[in-house]
Amino acid sequence: MEKIKYKILVVDDEEINLQIVQANLNSDYDVHATVNIQEALKLIEEHTYDAFIFDINMDEMDGLELCKIVKNYKKYIYTPVIFVTIIDEVEKIEKGFEYGAYDYITKPVNPQELKIRLHAHIKISKNQIELNQKQLILNEQIEILTNELYSANKNVILSEQIFQNRELNFKYNDEKIRKNFETTELFSEKILIMQDKLKKQKELLERMRSSLV
Repeated sequence: MEKIKYKILVVDDEEINLQIVQANLNSDYDVHATVNIQEALKLIEEHTYDAFIFDINMDEMDGLELCKIVKNYKKYIYTPVIFVTIIDEVEKIEKGFEYGAYDYITKPVNPQELKIRLHAHIKISKNQIELNQKQLILNEQIEILTNELYSANKNVILSEQIFQNRELNFKYNDEKIRKNFETTELFSEKILIMQDKLKKQKELLERMRSSLV
């Protein structure tokens, strides 16, 4: 299975510098190279690169401004930008880091050093992207669990309210039954009293009837 090559864009306004970089990276990377800034801007828009190598000093637009443009793209937030510069451009290098550059390499370019730095920064970049993707997934899972917990809590509260309502209904019905029972007992007592009175009246009538015979 053919190994997938990372895609690199190299921008330098001197053709010889492009040729040197391409010659050293073509075997390991898919290298796009241009001396034209407008073409570079078009390539940055149309493709998705895994790393950039910019000369820090160019006539039409310097590498600093090009880096700033690149870092305005959401897709390039974690994409490494490496500057090629002369050794005494400390202020420009510092400004480059402020714009989001990852590293720099001095002229004349050491091919082995460039490969080592490029490989390291791409690896770091991919790890950062993977970490962010996992964090997004984790955040989504946390949000789902939070919503489920919120729903479960709402159901518990609702169930508790239903239970409380049922308990109140039970207490009300129990009280109603108790009062009905008390009323029934009172009524029964009155019935017994009336029955006793009727019994006594009956006995009195019987005695009167006997005395008349």
